[in-house]
Amino acid sequence: MARIKAEWEKIGGGIFKFKGRKIRRGERFTAYEDEISKGIRDVVKMIGPVEKENPVENPFVRKVEPKAVDTNPKATDKPSKFVIRKQGGWCNIYNVETNKKMNSSALRQKDAEEYLEGLEG
Repeated sequence: MARIKAEWEKIGGGIFKFKGRKIRRGERFTAYEDEISKGIRDVVKMIGPVEKENPVENPFVRKVEPKAVDTNPKATDKPSKFVIRKQGGWCNIYNVETNKKMNSSALRQKDAEEYLEGLEG
């Protein structure tokens, strides 16, 4: 007899430990039918078999699409002499060559970008 993996839902109270994971009321998990002991069948119910094409996704894993990287920079782009460094929500503008701070007081990101445009101008 083939083992069938199924999706289960915890319906009873308390916590059910399964494969090192704590399953609480209302949570869903996947397991083979023979992995669920008869003693806890009254607090879990089978939702249905898990389809191989559509596995249960982990809600704690976020899929991130890779960003496109321009591998051919334009020849007209010059490296900047200045850099913006963030420190706790505030920004300062530094000269790359001398490592000297160019602004007198810390600025917000938008203001720092405007100031930097004026310097490179």
